[in-house]
Amino acid sequence: MPMQNKVFIKAFEAVSATGYGIDEIFENLLDKRCLLCEDSTFMIGEKALINGKIKDFEKATAFCRAIAPKDTVVFESENSFEALMTAFEEVQSGKYKEALILALYKLDGAQIKKLQEDGRYSQSVAKPFDFESDGLNAGETVVSILLSAEKGDIELLGLGTGENDAESMNSALKNSHTNASDIEYVEAAASGVCSKDRSEAAALSAVFGQGALISSSKGLTGNAFTASALLSLAIASKAVSEGIIPASAFLEHSFTNEINFAYANKFKKINKALVHSNELDGKYASFVIGKA
Repeated sequence: MPMQNKVFIKAFEAVSATGYGIDEIFENLLDKRCLLCEDSTFMIGEKALINGKIKDFEKATAFCRAIAPKDTVVFESENSFEALMTAFEEVQSGKYKEALILALYKLDGAQIKKLQEDGRYSQSVAKPFDFESDGLNAGETVVSILLSAEKGDIELLGLGTGENDAESMNSALKNSHTNASDIEYVEAAASGVCSKDRSEAAALSAVFGQGALISSSKGLTGNAFTASALLSLAIASKAVSEGIIPASAFLEHSFTNEINFAYANKFKKINKALVHSNELDGKYASFVIGKA
């Protein structure tokens, strides 16, 4: 069996609906400032679509591409996890020394209308894992991750998929040779859709019990759909790098006490974290990262 390279996250960047930079996004998460809101007041309907938009997608995409040299191979896909998995395998095998994954999500009016009609789009702010949650919010995003065989601060240890939340989490743990008890922080997929959040919560309880600290950023960033997996990875990478787990956005009264939720920002060294993604179309993926 050929020797496989370790794969490191050399750089990451993102553009939110309110400006450039993963640093700004992370600061807003720590300060609980909604990236979709105007003066911290969320408004539904056409105003919400305006607040959730990026003004210049071309400039935002160029900004995110700039973390890698121009000759770096770029992986893009309709699903950011699929692009990430392909890039991971190519760098791990030694085919490429570096690979850039680029993902973006543009608001789709028809998609938002359908979510509203189905009762899955929040009438205020989304509250992942909260008892009062009434749906998700959407937010445009451009995000990039640069993978490298050269040692960096954060290692991408393994990825996994499955037919449900628990399967994908366990698959990622197995593929990364990591015990569930070694995971200190989970960046969850929860976006405020009650049925999805409850299913994920049950899986988190079954896999991690009260061990890992659980947080979801989507109440503040919005659900980026096709780019959500990569955005969550960028946020988790920033958390591991800085040693700060951001509080789960807008979580005040959880519908379960079987999970160790991050109700406040937690300052601590994070050795290993898991990022989970579950899309509304039924795709489940997880990945494990660690401090190198």
